[in-house]
Amino acid sequence: MAIEPRTGGPPVGLAGMAGMAAQVLALRELLVAFQGNELTLGLVLAVWVAAEAVGVWVGRRFPASSDSPAWYSRFYALGLTAIPASFYLARLSRSLLGVPAGQALDAGEMALAALLAAGPAALTHGLLFALACRAAGAPGDGGRGPARVYIQETAGTLAGAIAVTVFLAMGWRASSILGAVLVAASLGCLRTGGTDGRDRARRRPWPVVAALLAVWAVGAPLLQHLDRWSIGRQWSGQDIVFHADSPHGNVAVVRTGQQYAVYYGGLLAAAVPVPDVESQESLAHLPLVFHPRPEAVLILAGGAGGLLAEIQEHPVRRITYVELDRALLQAMLATASPTVVAELDDPRLQVVHGDARRYLRLTSARYDAVILGAGLPGTLQINRLYTRESFRLVNRALAPGGILALAAPGHRAYLGPELRQLLQCLFATLDGAFEHVRVLPGDRVLFLASDDPGLVEVTGADLARRWRERGGEAAMVSEAYLEYRLNPLFWRRAEEEIAGDRLVRPNTDLHPVGLFHSLRYWGAMFTPGLAGLLGAAGGIGPGWILAVPVLVFIGGRLALRSPRRRVLGAVFTTGMVGMVGDVLLILALQSIHGHGYQLIGLLLAAFMGGAAAGAHRATGHPPRAAGRLFRRLEWALVAFALLVVPGLWLARAVEPAAGALPAIFALTCAVLGLAVGAQFTLALAWLAGEGDPAGMAGTAGRIYGADLAGGCLGGVLAGTV
Repeated sequence: MAIEPRTGGPPVGLAGMAGMAAQVLALRELLVAFQGNELTLGLVLAVWVAAEAVGVWVGRRFPASSDSPAWYSRFYALGLTAIPASFYLARLSRSLLGVPAGQALDAGEMALAALLAAGPAALTHGLLFALACRAAGAPGDGGRGPARVYIQETAGTLAGAIAVTVFLAMGWRASSILGAVLVAASLGCLRTGGTDGRDRARRRPWPVVAALLAVWAVGAPLLQHLDRWSIGRQWSGQDIVFHADSPHGNVAVVRTGQQYAVYYGGLLAAAVPVPDVESQESLAHLPLVFHPRPEAVLILAGGAGGLLAEIQEHPVRRITYVELDRALLQAMLATASPTVVAELDDPRLQVVHGDARRYLRLTSARYDAVILGAGLPGTLQINRLYTRESFRLVNRALAPGGILALAAPGHRAYLGPELRQLLQCLFATLDGAFEHVRVLPGDRVLFLASDDPGLVEVTGADLARRWRERGGEAAMVSEAYLEYRLNPLFWRRAEEEIAGDRLVRPNTDLHPVGLFHSLRYWGAMFTPGLAGLLGAAGGIGPGWILAVPVLVFIGGRLALRSPRRRVLGAVFTTGMVGMVGDVLLILALQSIHGHGYQLIGLLLAAFMGGAAAGAHRATGHPPRAAGRLFRRLEWALVAFALLVVPGLWLARAVEPAAGALPAIFALTCAVLGLAVGAQFTLALAWLAGEGDPAGMAGTAGRIYGADLAGGCLGGVLAGTV
């Protein structure tokens, strides 16, 4: 019995909406569990589409008696429970794997966490799609029934991605968005069921509505309790002082005794009231005593929690502090630390909430010192402050004689290969933006960069004299400390070891090797196997990744003789190109523009919107015409794979307006989705003309499964870009 559009259509769309919302919300929670590492995006999406493919496979093998709306209704209700299950399994993945908060996950643990999160929602979503295609299929319809299901489901995913993005921009908590999604998806229970007169829910909806309202009257408080409980488990039972979801990331403050730890995106951002004293004092005081008369200081991220207080000890007139997320400073104030309150209340301080690179690009102010306090470039969001393009923007914002300062991990006696390559990469990147770079070794390596030749002429005695004249007082920094840090024996050896290799590739927006070196360094300490894998992947560029689907497509054309197999092989390649292109565009936007945590829903919405439009536009073609259009789309996707990397370089080079860049990337995602969606519908129509013995419902399942399998491989490939 076929699902009528007015009966099965709305639940299919609502299922797509709920599935996409679950995916975006679970992905954000996994990014917190993975400590903000955006490169895991490809891995998570690969696991997600693999789970959907398993669901489609299971749905295709249900007995013929399941080809009815009643079966769809039962599994739709099951899917409502799978959505919160995926969300909370993502949040609790660390706890379930026995990994405490703050400890890095290895690759195997990340894959298990992704599987835990994807399993419930993705499996049921794939199963629902297969059942809907079987119930909608009808002999002789040329695949229009399954195509209609695909269009409705894709339109629903578009709505889900937009809804999550809008709610996050409005400041909703993730759990509140989850509740709203469940309420909306529950309305689908009114639209599922049979079409033979036995569907009482459709003829008498009010009892069902009353039951749903009663469930949510009880369920809403339970959901709030579950949210609080899961947050406590997420942070290993520690005392949670503050927790918030912002459009940019997740912020949490945990207390142990009198000490507070502030986490942003799963990474430790600050510790108060007792910070890492030596790191903060060296990063604050050394750059300012290197400058003879600093008056204006710019801090790019990481200022609150002690760094600002150290800078305010100097007789500077103006301090500008740029921090992306307002919620981070709210979290710092939640600690009630006197240091934080005092440093943020200083009359010389101006706090700017926004993207640091955008501020550098637009500001006309000039600074004597710019201090980069963002920490190790272990995520794309942080790494984009450490690229050659970013350093050139900093140079433009410096006054004559101005200095840029940043710190990195180090060691007094020995630099391991991973740490040495990270430091060499930072030096090479600075060397491409400044005339002079100076390296001060230690347990924290300090990089100083300037176009002023006086930077390399300053001695330890000069620093000690300036410190004395300014009446400097600090716990670690002293006249003796300054002379020690500038001992020629140390810094000359460091320059030979760090600056001696001129063949090291610099860190750039479109080849963020600084991120790879940072992850290799952490991997060498916690997961040596992951460090080796990242070392091998570090030399693979986006062009090579996108070349793989092209080679697979050409190989399939040469090796596959059966037209049906060629079509499925082409759809597999399309899924691979679509996933690689989508992930690559998300990562590239994060690297060039930032705000990836906020804009991921927009790009996914653009892709799914394009897919829905493409599928709708391609519906209704006779088999022969569908075959011709299908072959043209194959070559169009090959052209996309060949042109996307030059297009990214062009987007970076022309530096369009801040608002235009996300629009350009969203449009590109929409065009890519247009091709992917159209090819699904055209493949259905073409194989309908070939007389597939599996029937149109089975054909739709095969095509969708091939698309998901290609997407799974594409996600794995994209994670190595």
